[in-house]
Amino acid sequence: MGPTDADGRTEPGQLAEELAGLTYRQRRRLAEAGFRRRQLRRLAGTPAGAAMVRSVLLCFTDTHARPGREDIARADSARRAVSARRAADSRAGIRSAVRFADALDARGIASLPPGSSYRGPARASGAGRSGAGRSGAARSGAGRPVPRRPAGPPRAAGALPAWGVILLAATATTTGLAALDLGFGAVLGAVALIVCYVLLLRRTVYLKAGPPRPVRRLYLAGSLLLVAGSFCAAQACMLVLGTQGRGSIDSQQLETGSHGTAYYQCSVLTPDGDIEELRFAGPCPAPDGTPETMVYLRGGGLLRPLLGGKAQLEAPAAIWSAANLLGLGSLLGAAVLTLRDARRPG
Repeated sequence: MGPTDADGRTEPGQLAEELAGLTYRQRRRLAEAGFRRRQLRRLAGTPAGAAMVRSVLLCFTDTHARPGREDIARADSARRAVSARRAADSRAGIRSAVRFADALDARGIASLPPGSSYRGPARASGAGRSGAGRSGAARSGAGRPVPRRPAGPPRAAGALPAWGVILLAATATTTGLAALDLGFGAVLGAVALIVCYVLLLRRTVYLKAGPPRPVRRLYLAGSLLLVAGSFCAAQACMLVLGTQGRGSIDSQQLETGSHGTAYYQCSVLTPDGDIEELRFAGPCPAPDGTPETMVYLRGGGLLRPLLGGKAQLEAPAAIWSAANLLGLGSLLGAAVLTLRDARRPG
């Protein structure tokens, strides 16, 4: 990093090459703290702004020098400057401050060093909300305490049991229940994943602060993949557990659903001599008594028969396998991030 004078100012031109030469890892660290390179370029257009940008780079990209409290103060001023458009939203301001503090913690830097007189940003007091008093307070930052982080890192004691419940609930609903009843399993699976996120992850593990962005994205991706895979759960289960045989069409009935919708339900005579309804509703594909190849469970069971041979179930089963592999992998990745953060010292 280049030198900075006693007033904390530096020449704007000194930063152009440094910002252009940032590595991907350095840009990612800046993004985690709430800074984009284009925002820093705009901010560095003045000597005072360039000093703030240099302090940001010192805090989040320099691995050889350790920033002082003045550098942290200027870096936080830069955060307020780049997020000025969202200043009217108090929640956005708090989220910005929390991200900044998290990024400092990840670098092993205390956001407010002992003995520091800097108190950073917050809402202006009631006495300073009008006229010059408000604008002066906004420029100086005096008397504006930094918003406290709503919570610390995830709790190590609750992280592992919470993720165990989440994975069990996801598998039981989107695979087990969906194989029995597609609509019930898919809807209940989506609801279970949402409830687990709100009650277990957000409120219990992260203590209402909310998981970090990587965990949220992995959780969302995993949930969507598992719910999508539930549409092929019955075919996958019957491919593994079912037996292919030759039965016949028994009859077709007009039934009424729970929402008052009329639909046809076809029943078949299995090779074992049992009469069972097909897994999916709809009219029979052939007249009563017509021989049909089907996949069924010997001796009956919870899984209802499917017309066709096992070869026709391979493509849906492959879709289910891919969706579940990727979905559970995403949830496991989110769990690993949570457990890593919970065990990180400090």
